[in-house]
Amino acid sequence: MSIANTLYAQYKIGVNSYGTIINNDTSAISGVIGTGFAIDSSIIVSSYHLFKNSKQAFKYYRVGHNHVARLKLSDSLPDYDIAILKCHCYLTNLPFQLGDFKNIKKGDRINYVGYDKLGASILCIGYISKIDSTKLNGVWLHRLKIISKDPPCHPGSPIINSKGKTVAMVSSMSSENNHLLVLVAYSIMQLNYTRYEGF
Repeated sequence: MSIANTLYAQYKIGVNSYGTIINNDTSAISGVIGTGFAIDSSIIVSSYHLFKNSKQAFKYYRVGHNHVARLKLSDSLPDYDIAILKCHCYLTNLPFQLGDFKNIKKGDRINYVGYDKLGASILCIGYISKIDSTKLNGVWLHRLKIISKDPPCHPGSPIINSKGKTVAMVSSMSSENNHLLVLVAYSIMQLNYTRYEGF
């Protein structure tokens, strides 16, 4: 079953609700710098650090469709590594739903959007190996360490719990000696306190 069919069947998430962030002047595969996911019909969330040092225009490539739509950085929560982007087209009526970070625990199985060697998106499986907090720029962030044997992902990939709720977002990734993938993700609960009207 394709990732689109799986996300819809398991979690009622629409096919246009996730995609790759690419540079303005590159192809959808070779120029990928991150992942984005929709939390509204035209609002995309991704990792802020992908945008903070660049003045280039970015685009959002909708996975599953050969279509590129322009994004505008509408708002950001830099201390939480969150970028809020406006897509000037209608994306989906089945966006990702935000969940409560407090309901997850060590050992929980999660899903994330990864990519195979050809750049095709895959719904991957990982397990939470550590939950802690870290202080960055004076702000305390809830942090997850996730172990996976599945293919890698990009910053901005949503972390989906067993109920289909997005509880965190991938910030960085590395590999261990035993070829396990290690993902570091931060809570995106702060999005619950942000208003999007007027973007």
